[in-house]
Amino acid sequence: MSRYRFIFAALTTVFVLLLLGAGCSERGAGGKEELFRKGLQMISENNPRGAIVLLRNALEEDQNFFEARFHLARAYSRTGNSDAAEKELKKVVLQSPGFREAHIELARIHVQKNKPDEALRELGKLGGESASTAEVLEISGWAHALKEEYPEAVELLRKSIRQDSNRTSAAVSLARVFLMQGESDEAKRLIAEVLQREPSQKDALFLLAGMQTSGHAIEEAMATYDRIIKAHPSSVDAPFKKGILMVEKGQHAQALTMAEALIRDFPKDAQGYSLKGMVLFYRKQYNDAIIALQKSLSLMPSTGGYYFLGLSHYYRNEPEQALSQLQRALDLTPSFTQARILIALVFLQQKRTDDAITEAKRVIEGGRDNALARNILGSAYMAKGRYDEGMVELDRAVALDPKLVDVHIKKGLYHLNKGRFREAETELRTAVQITPDVLNTRLLLASYYLRTKEHERAVKTLREGLGGGKTDAVLYNNMAAALMAQGKSADALRQLQKAKEADPDYFTPYFNIASYHAAGGNHEKALEEYRAVLQRSPESLSALLGSAALLEAKGRDQEALAAYKKAKETGKAQGFLALAHYYLRKKDTGRALDTLDEAIKGNPRSIEALELKGKIHLGAKKYREALHVFERIEAYDPDRALPLIVSSCIEAREYKTAMKKVEGRLQLQPGRQDLMAEAARLHLLMGNPQKAVETASAIIQQKPGSSYGYRVLASVYESRNEMDKAVDVLKEALRAEGSDTAVKSSLAGLYTKKRDYALALGVYESMLKSDARNAAALFGMGTVYDLTGKKREAVAKYRQVLEESGNHVPALNNLAFLYTEGYGSKEEALQLATKAYRIAPGNAEVMDTLGYVLLRKGRTEEALKMLERAAALLPNNPTVQYHVALALKERGDRDRAAALLHRAVQTGDFPEAGEARGLLAELRGGR
Repeated sequence: MSRYRFIFAALTTVFVLLLLGAGCSERGAGGKEELFRKGLQMISENNPRGAIVLLRNALEEDQNFFEARFHLARAYSRTGNSDAAEKELKKVVLQSPGFREAHIELARIHVQKNKPDEALRELGKLGGESASTAEVLEISGWAHALKEEYPEAVELLRKSIRQDSNRTSAAVSLARVFLMQGESDEAKRLIAEVLQREPSQKDALFLLAGMQTSGHAIEEAMATYDRIIKAHPSSVDAPFKKGILMVEKGQHAQALTMAEALIRDFPKDAQGYSLKGMVLFYRKQYNDAIIALQKSLSLMPSTGGYYFLGLSHYYRNEPEQALSQLQRALDLTPSFTQARILIALVFLQQKRTDDAITEAKRVIEGGRDNALARNILGSAYMAKGRYDEGMVELDRAVALDPKLVDVHIKKGLYHLNKGRFREAETELRTAVQITPDVLNTRLLLASYYLRTKEHERAVKTLREGLGGGKTDAVLYNNMAAALMAQGKSADALRQLQKAKEADPDYFTPYFNIASYHAAGGNHEKALEEYRAVLQRSPESLSALLGSAALLEAKGRDQEALAAYKKAKETGKAQGFLALAHYYLRKKDTGRALDTLDEAIKGNPRSIEALELKGKIHLGAKKYREALHVFERIEAYDPDRALPLIVSSCIEAREYKTAMKKVEGRLQLQPGRQDLMAEAARLHLLMGNPQKAVETASAIIQQKPGSSYGYRVLASVYESRNEMDKAVDVLKEALRAEGSDTAVKSSLAGLYTKKRDYALALGVYESMLKSDARNAAALFGMGTVYDLTGKKREAVAKYRQVLEESGNHVPALNNLAFLYTEGYGSKEEALQLATKAYRIAPGNAEVMDTLGYVLLRKGRTEEALKMLERAAALLPNNPTVQYHVALALKERGDRDRAAALLHRAVQTGDFPEAGEARGLLAELRGGR
C-alpha cells in the first residue's frame, strides 16, 4: 500500500555545507624558494589568500619546508581560519622543535581560540631568555586574563611594558584587563597615555571606540572610528564597526552606502558583505540578506555572520537552516548567549522540549541570567507537564522583565488549568494592561479551551469578544473551528459566512469554506469561494493555486492551465514553480524548462527555479547541464548547492569528482564534521566501506560527547545492511548523549526494519515519557501497530499525531487509507486524503491514496485520473498499478485492467499481491 513509502523511510543524514571559496593553483617558475618569496610578499601586501595558494604549492614540492609551513599558518591566521593555522603550526613544531617563533605563534593561536592552558603549556616549552621576552610576557599575561587570573595577568603585562616601554600592544592588553575587572577609569587612563604618545595607534583607538559604545556615547564612538579611517585607510574593521553603529541608530541608508563602499574597496574581505547582510536583515529583505551573509562567510567565517544568517532563515520560517547556522555561531563562540537562546526557542517551537531545556539551562548556568531564557525554560517545563518547575521559571522571567506579556499569559493559562481562577484573572489582566489593544489574549484562551476539548467555552470566550468591527472576522473564524471540532458543520459554515461579512478582505474564512467543500467532493462550491477571493484580490496566489489544483483533479485541464498561468503572471516564484510542476505532470518538460527560464530571467537568484531546472536535467540524465545549473546556485547559496553538485556527480557515477569537491572544502575547513560525513557516504559508493567506517569513526573521535559521529557511522553500517552493528553504534550514541531524540528515533527505525517490533515500541515509549507530544514517536508507534496488524491502535496513534501536527502528511495519508479500509468514516477518509493532497500536490503516494479513497467512494472517473497521475510518477510501483487496475475494472475496461495486473504480479511480492492475483484470475476467467 502506498503508505509503506512513509513507513520504510530510510535513515538519512542531513549534510549542511559552507563554501569558503577556492584559490587558483599557481606555480612559480623558480621552484619552492621563489614560491616562498612570493608568498611572503603577498602577506606583506595584505593578501593572505593569495599567499596560502603559493605557500601550499611550495609545500607540495617539499613537505619538510617548515619555514613555508610556518608562514602558511600565519596566512591562515590572517584569514580567520585559526583551525588550519593551529594544524600547520603543530606540524612545524614537530618538524623543528627548536623553532622558537613557531611555539610563540602557536601560543598566540591558542589564546585567540580561548585555550589559555594550552597557550601557557606551549610557552612553557621555551627555555632561557626566550621565556621572558616582552612578546612572551604579553601572550602569557593575556592567557592568564582569559583564565580570570587578573593579578597574574596585570603583573605579566606590566613586566612586558617595563621590558619594552614602546610596546603599545601590551599597554592596550593591560587596559583590556582593567576593563574586564571593571576598572574603566584605569583603562581610560592607560589608553589616553598611549594615544598621547602615538595619536593614531590603531588598537588603542579601537578599544577607546569600544568603551565609548559601551557607555552609549555613540556619536563619540563614530568620531573615533572616523579617526581610524583617516589614519589607517586600509582598515576594514573601522568602517565596518561604524556601519554597525549606523544600523543601531536606524541609519540604514547610510549603513548600506558604507557597506557598498567596503565591497567596492575591499572585495576580498568579508566585512562589507557582512554589513550589507545586517542592513538588509533589519530592512526585512531576508532573501537578499542571506545572499550577502553567505558571501561574507565564504570569505571569512564569523560568529556574527552565522548569527545573522540564522536569524534570516528563522524569519523565513526555515528552522532547520536557522539551527544549522546558529550552531556554527556557537562552534566559533560557545559563550554567545543570543545564538543559544534562539536555538532554544527554535527547539521549543519544534516541540523538541528536552533540547530546548538543555540549551536554556546552558545560558543560565553560564552565569548569564536572562528573562527570555527563563521564559523558554519555563515554557518547555509546562509543555512536558512539569508545571511547578515551569511556574518557578516563569516567575523568575517576570522578575527579570516585568513587561513579558507572553509569560503573564502562560501563567494565566496554567492557573486556569489548575482551577485557580483568581490567579488566572490577575495574570491575564496584567497581560491586557501591558498591551490593551492586543486580541491575542482572548484567542489564546480560546485556543486553550480547544486543546482541552472544551469547545463550548471556546465559543463563549470568542463570542464575548465581538465588538462589531473588522476584528470580529478573526473571532468568527475561530468559532467555526470550535464548531467543526464538535461536528456542527452547518453552524460552522454560518460563522465563516459572518467572518466574510465582518471583513470581506480577510480571506482565511473563504479558504476554510473551500477546503470543507473540496473534502466533501463539492468542487464547484469550493471553486466559488476561490473566485470570490479573486474578485477582491486578483493576484491571490493561494486562490489561484487552490482553484488550479481542484480543476486539475477534476480533469478540466484547460481551465487548470489557465489558472496556473495566472499564478505565474503574479511574478511570484511559487506561481512559476506551480506551472512548471503542472507541465512536468503532463510530461511536457520543454514547457516546464521554458517556464523556469522565464522565472530565472526575471530573478537570476531564484534558487528554487534553478534547483528544479537542474533536477529536470538530472532526471533526463543530462548531467553536464544539471551540473552547470547547480554551479550557478553555488554562487548564491553554497550550502544548498554542494549536495546538489555531489548528487549530480553520483548520478553520473563520477564519484571521484564528487570526492574531489568535498575534499577541496575539507582542505579549507579541516575537521568539518558534515563534510566528513559526506566523504564517508562517497567512500561507500566508491566501494571502500572500510574507509567510510574510518571517516565516521574520526568524527566520533573529534567530539566523543556528541551523537553526530555515531549517527554517521550507524548510517554507514545500515547502508551495508549490517543492522546489528548499526544498532550497537546507536546504543553507544545514547551513552554519549542520552537525551538526543534523533538517535532514539533512528534506533527505533532500525528495530522496525529488523522487525524487532517490541524493541521499537519500547524506544518510542521512552521518547514519549520525555515528551508526551513527540509527533515522530507517535507516528513511529502508529507505523509499528500498522505493520503488526493492530490497525485500531495505529488509528489512535495517527490521530494523536494530527492533534500535535495537523499538517503531518504521512499521518494524514496513512489514516485516510485505514479509514477507507473500514477503520473509520469514508467521509473523513476523503477529507484527510484531500488535505494531504492540498499540502503535497506533487507527492505520488498521496495521489495514490486520494485516488483509492475516491474509488471506494464510487467516484470512479475522478479516481482514475488521480491514480493514473500517480502511476505516471511511480511507473514501477505494483501497488499503484493494482489500484489503477481496480479503477479500470470498475469502468469496464477489463483488458487494460488485466494487463496492468499481470505487470504488477510479475514484480514479485507486495502487500496486495494476493488480491491482485485473485482479480487477475477473475478477469481472465470472465472472458
